[in-house]
Amino acid sequence: INTIMSNINQLLLFGQSANKIAAHIHQKTDKIHKFNKMRNALDHAQRHAEHGDIILLAPGCTSFDEFTDYQARGQAFNQQVYTYVD
Repeated sequence: INTIMSNINQLLLFGQSANKIAAHIHQKTDKIHKFNKMRNALDHAQRHAEHGDIILLAPGCTSFDEFTDYQARGQAFNQQVYTYVD
């Protein structure tokens, strides 16, 4: 975990499992941010990302609290990201 955390600027967790994932990281850091919805996490990423930063959607578990399946989550991610690019 220390190696992973040393190579990222921010870890944006969202959904019902955000607290569980954060608890497993066992680090007190300002790099971890938790959100209720993916849209809120993407808004935060857009406000804080700098040129050249990589924003990676890496689902660690299901998102049934917000999406019907992985395809719906991927479509929502694409739609939301493209609103920032256009």
